[in-house]
Amino acid sequence: MDNVHEDYSKHDLKGVFKDRTDAGVQLADMLLELSDSGAMIFALPPGGVPVGVEIARLLRLRLDAAAVWEIYSPNDPQLIIGVVGPDETLIIDDALASSKGLSEDLYRSAVERARQSVLWRDELYREGQPYPNLEGKTVILVDEGVAEPIGLLALIKFARSKNARKVVVAVPTATGRALEILAEKADEVYCLNVRTQGDFSVSEAYREWREVDERDAMLALRSMVEDA
Repeated sequence: MDNVHEDYSKHDLKGVFKDRTDAGVQLADMLLELSDSGAMIFALPPGGVPVGVEIARLLRLRLDAAAVWEIYSPNDPQLIIGVVGPDETLIIDDALASSKGLSEDLYRSAVERARQSVLWRDELYREGQPYPNLEGKTVILVDEGVAEPIGLLALIKFARSKNARKVVVAVPTATGRALEILAEKADEVYCLNVRTQGDFSVSEAYREWREVDERDAMLALRSMVEDA
């Protein structure tokens, strides 16, 4: 994977970041070549926002939020069968959805619930404003970590549909398998802490972990935008 970049000193380790702010600072150092480049950062809310704030601040880049929402099987509320992203970008695992024997009505209902949730997040974080013109731009997609890459895949698809010149994924921690999948769709993938051994949880990369409240993430994003 020539387009995957990692910090080998953090390979397969746990507790490598104090918190999301620390992770963002370290990721920014990894992305220094993009400083003042005019690249556009999209953070996945809520957890990706604190990471994105530090990258945007240190590299002097514009920060925005890009909402995604998983589509859960009505027959198995723990099973993700797809995801809805910005501008109704849709990714579905057709084989998985078919294996659950979903009727057309149940399938459409599950997709619609996810679509409405994306619209809710768009309103919260972006006040319903249209997404900026990405044609010819470098887009950096940021999250707090990646166990399953489907949300980022939706954002890559979205950026490609808007004719972005280059799509970069930047995350503090992820599984090796997730990075392989992302590397097939993105131009460059940056990950400080690649995990290939044992069970994986994003929280294990952080010494201090708490769930990020949607409102706190929204306020952090708006503060960053107002200061830009």
